[in-house]
Amino acid sequence: MIDAVIDLSHWETVTDWGAVKKSGIAGVIYKATEGHTYIDTTYHDARASAEATGLLWGAYHFLRPSDLARQAAFFVETAGKDLDLYCADHEDAGVSLDDLKEFLGEMHAITGKHALIYSGHVLKEQVADLAGDAILAAHRLWIAHYTDAEAPVWPTNIWPSWWLWQYTETGAVPGIEDETDRNRYHGSLAKLKREWKQGGANHG
Repeated sequence: MIDAVIDLSHWETVTDWGAVKKSGIAGVIYKATEGHTYIDTTYHDARASAEATGLLWGAYHFLRPSDLARQAAFFVETAGKDLDLYCADHEDAGVSLDDLKEFLGEMHAITGKHALIYSGHVLKEQVADLAGDAILAAHRLWIAHYTDAEAPVWPTNIWPSWWLWQYTETGAVPGIEDETDRNRYHGSLAKLKREWKQGGANHG
């Protein structure tokens, strides 16, 4: 297991992307949009700097209970249609599983790629009574669970394994002034880089 991925937004101030990379961080997932109107104005500059430093880049969209097809189009238009990794940030309980699946379907239709699913207790509660779900299971899971335990709790009825585990929101990273979300990956750095290029499709 490696601790090599961070997720950021305008709330974090990066002062030295080189220091971030030298600290062992390999990939960054950055907030691009929320709903169908909000754009994180720091996204494009952060992407240019991170990619110039050689970091893997991905973008996430914070889902809100409104037109999900419109949100998907807005996300891709803002984040770019050339990314390896897109992520659906599913934290609003007003967004149903059907809404989430509509967004995922639209993302695939627009980009030809599966989006990674990020969530914590909202997703756990929504899928608790399901025996399985083929649509959700086709997408990799990024689980949020802040704990000192050796592994998170996640919905194993859908996903036999998680892809990323956000284990803290108070991490420290050289080159970043603020507390930072840190994420673990169950595998080697070479495997992470290879799978990042594959996007959010869950190959089992």
